[in-house]
Amino acid sequence: MDFIKHDLSTLAKKHNIKVVHAKVAKIDGANQNVVLENGEKIDEYNARLERRLNGVSERYIVKMNNFRNQEQWLETNAAPYRNADGIIIGTVGTISDITERITANLNIEKSGQKFKNLVENAPIGIVRWIINEHNYEFANKEFEKQVGLT
Repeated sequence: MDFIKHDLSTLAKKHNIKVVHAKVAKIDGANQNVVLENGEKIDEYNARLERRLNGVSERYIVKMNNFRNQEQWLETNAAPYRNADGIIIGTVGTISDITERITANLNIEKSGQKFKNLVENAPIGIVRWIINEHNYEFANKEFEKQVGLT
């Protein structure tokens, strides 16, 4: 099926894989004829196919280890695949490697936690004052100690 471009895959109705694009196979570390053999994941995979057979489209994110045993995050968009009569005969979807995005978000979160910890526990008073409200929005422990709030 040469018309399947980029990251598209088509899976047949009875949980038998008909076509998996080579790029998809490369992303998830499988060969083109086998997507899942791992018993831990096959139940989840079959449940998704059942939802598709019931007309449900969905987007989900999966964390996995690729064939190099490196952590990888994949985002999948999947929808029912219908024949000309409108009967659901399979599923069609896109898979995107979002590992860099997830890693960047996790690093930002870690950095934010480090900064928050630094500010909250700094040996000097730090405050964010809202002038027109005559109130503070944030004060660290040292500021509250210095002005007698604790």
